[in-house]
Amino acid sequence: MNIFKTKGFDTVISKDTTLIGELYFSGVTIVDGTIEGQSIQQNTAEPKKSSLHVNGSVKVNDVIVIHDLVICGNVTAKEVHVEGTLAVKSGAKLVANVIYYRTLHVEPGSVILAQLQHLDHVSIGEQV
Repeated sequence: MNIFKTKGFDTVISKDTTLIGELYFSGVTIVDGTIEGQSIQQNTAEPKKSSLHVNGSVKVNDVIVIHDLVICGNVTAKEVHVEGTLAVKSGAKLVANVIYYRTLHVEPGSVILAQLQHLDHVSIGEQV
């Protein structure tokens, strides 16, 4: 699966739409609008790996837990956990206290303000 080319999607938060609260989902979700809330997490009961594509704005007070995350807009969170690929495109902004990632793609012109921690190099005893 190429996370940079979305052939289909399961959910769209459209432009001029604001979703407030916790979001649990599976499959591919595209955010063209705004999400504000406590957390965003993939549904762990689903075997399908979830992908979040943010073209608009996401601001959560706690954590984002997802397999793949592509950011073209703005994302702010306390923690971001990306088991697969984190892609931050040109013009995007990602702000967090800490970001746990497996694979990282950062384009020139993007901004990341966070401590980055690779999932394969987490200190012994530290839980991710």
